[in-house]
Amino acid sequence: DLFQTTSDSTEPFEHRATAIPLPITDSAAAILGLDHEADRDGIYVLRLQPELLRRGRFELTVATGPSLAFPVEGRGNDAIQSYFGVARDGGARQHAGIDIFAPRGTPVLAATAATVRSTTPNNLGGTVVWLTDQARNQSLYYAHLDSQIVTPGQRVTIGDTIGFVGNTGNARTTLPHLHFGIYRRGRGAVDPLSHVRFTDTTPAAIIADTTLLGAAVTTRLATINLRSAPTTASAVRQQLSQDEPMRVMGAQGDWLRVQLDDGTSGYLVGRAVTRTTPRPR
Repeated sequence: DLFQTTSDSTEPFEHRATAIPLPITDSAAAILGLDHEADRDGIYVLRLQPELLRRGRFELTVATGPSLAFPVEGRGNDAIQSYFGVARDGGARQHAGIDIFAPRGTPVLAATAATVRSTTPNNLGGTVVWLTDQARNQSLYYAHLDSQIVTPGQRVTIGDTIGFVGNTGNARTTLPHLHFGIYRRGRGAVDPLSHVRFTDTTPAAIIADTTLLGAAVTTRLATINLRSAPTTASAVRQQLSQDEPMRVMGAQGDWLRVQLDDGTSGYLVGRAVTRTTPRPR
């Protein structure tokens, strides 16, 4: 079952993690896997639960990817050379998209199933195409095209060619490229980068002792810092003493996620803890 918490992301993690969760999907739709397209930042909670009165161990693989297809054929992250928010015209305006460079005539592709809203040229964009992405309540803007081959009202599917890379409009003094923008209803322009960029999501191998999962432990050291994330650069949540009881809730890399008796949770390096007998409650 996948949930998203309702609390403010500025709150301490333990408060966010225990806020009332909003269900996103459930196990009936996730027998072999679960796909979710996040439409907002926040804390997501994935619940893995065995059959009633049964115990179980879970191995979870998480992968992320772009919500839209890359809009220029044969290109990828390296072709993006100008980013959202960069100053334009001496600071008079900001870049409302990303620029993807490719040779003139490279096919420009529909990034999702959509309807062609407009192909009316303009001074800045030159030859352009606007697509309406009804599923996400947004519009996709393709500008500086050398030419376009679609008509208003036409339906396109992901990967369809809608035009070709050029440098029309105010890009006539630059190398050919596609200006790609996303506009959300009620929000205006949003950064397209995370929607089309490919990312390597291979997690680090788990080195910590997974036989400690669910076990009561304490630290081997006189004092140790409980971290907010599995890295020494993360914030210190609390300083723990050697006799502080805790329980191991998860493992990531060479770190263990532990929970104290008061519900506070955080990360400790796996080699710093040892199994112990739980205190009577």
